[in-house]
Amino acid sequence: MPAPRFGIYTTIGCIPWTTALAVAGYAVGKNWESIVNAFQGPTHIIAAVAVAAVVILAWRYVWSRRPEDGSADGGGEPVSDRSGQRRRGAHRHAPGTGPASAAGEGFSGR
Repeated sequence: MPAPRFGIYTTIGCIPWTTALAVAGYAVGKNWESIVNAFQGPTHIIAAVAVAAVVILAWRYVWSRRPEDGSADGGGEPVSDRSGQRRRGAHRHAPGTGPASAAGEGFSGR
């Protein structure tokens, strides 16, 4: 949609909302505190539902992104020994044998 048309439709759409909110504010007048107090309970409930929904959606997203084989590395070829069996902890290096040790860097273990 071209930007000018979008701007025109947005303006036309916001005029009724702005008018309705202004009329509602004028009608409530000085009683606005009683209206706010009446919505305290529902506001907390709505906020709790929104937080729960975000947590559930985040959990589902994280679990949908996990690899099928259950590995934590996110894919690639599984590390195996010569017999073809996958080794436990294959992604870990023994102390002093990691990539930093080969370059003479990193923690010396003392």
